[in-house]
Amino acid sequence: MSIDGRWNATIHTPMGKQNAILTMTLGESQVVTGTLNWEGKDLHLFDASFDGTNLKWSAQVTQPMRLKVRFKGTVDGDSITGTAKPGIFPASNVEAVRA
Repeated sequence: MSIDGRWNATIHTPMGKQNAILTMTLGESQVVTGTLNWEGKDLHLFDASFDGTNLKWSAQVTQPMRLKVRFKGTVDGDSITGTAKPGIFPASNVEAVRA
C-alpha cells in the first residue's frame, strides 16, 4: 500500500476543526518524509514511519504555542484515521483522505 502523495486532513480539536494538508513519501526502511501544511505553515515531519497499515509521525507547531504534536493512525486505502496528541493536552481525532 502506498502513502505517497497529498492527503487532506481534519484534526478535531477542542477549539474546533483544523484543516491541514499532509504530503508524504515512503522511502527505504519504511521511513516517511514529508510536510504538514497547517495554518499556512509547512511543518516538517520527523520520527515518521509506516509499517504497511500503521502510520506515525510528529510535527513541531509554534502557534498558538510551541508544541510537539504526535500523530498516529491506521491507513485503509485512501483514508487515514487516528489521533493527534499535542504535548500534555488530550489527544484529538484525526481523519485524512487522499487528495
